[in-house]
Amino acid sequence: MCYDVAYLSRKNYNYAKRHGSKIEPEHGALKTSEVPVSAKFYVSGFTHPLVPVITSEKPDEFQFYSWGLIPFWTKESADAAKHSNNCLNARGETIFEKSSFREPAKQRRCLITCIDGFYEYHHIGKQSYPFFISLKTGESMTFAGLWDRWVDKKTGLEKYTVSIVTTEANPMMGAIHNNERAQLEGPLMPVILPSELERDWLRPFNDKVDKELLQELITPFDEDEMQAWPVNKLKGKDGVGNTPEAQVFFDYEELAI
Repeated sequence: MCYDVAYLSRKNYNYAKRHGSKIEPEHGALKTSEVPVSAKFYVSGFTHPLVPVITSEKPDEFQFYSWGLIPFWTKESADAAKHSNNCLNARGETIFEKSSFREPAKQRRCLITCIDGFYEYHHIGKQSYPFFISLKTGESMTFAGLWDRWVDKKTGLEKYTVSIVTTEANPMMGAIHNNERAQLEGPLMPVILPSELERDWLRPFNDKVDKELLQELITPFDEDEMQAWPVNKLKGKDGVGNTPEAQVFFDYEELAI
């Protein structure tokens, strides 16, 4: 799964430029017509942060959508809150079947961009150990995403939300992601799109062939191009939180995988 990420913390000017946007050098924020969103060394999806996305509707512009998809058909705000927590991730193999993701999978796919890395937990007994996962090249990742637009009928509030598409884990991620659910259902990882295939995820969906082409993109990323190491405790009063230390190697004596 993917519930914790880092983005923009490396100020990837070239990456942003490739997509037609800019990064403000003062604080590493993406500059758009909206309020700039600053870098995150660590952030939890359950806080529903704004993450940088690119959609087929505006393929040359960064936008910022709240992490945790709320299906357009959701009626009550209480249900919207539940959906946003339950739809942080979308299992790639079933996105064309699940009611929450079926329409976005056909019509509202997006790139979740400028991801410097993500976090996963390894479990030994009752203890869990966070790992930071990134690309060996130091470049940013792009995740396959789904987005939707929800309107609160009582207040008129309009909200744009996003979910990270996941797939089965590669061997490296499988060794890390070993909690009880992963052991029962199989470990997962985000769908990381190679740079040359990013735009393929945004192609129009018209027929069965288009669906098959999209499904071919939902595959585990090559572990040989990835790296991972344990980091200090992220959460709680002793956690390092959203600081550069969140990405620094931490040596746990009891940890050896």
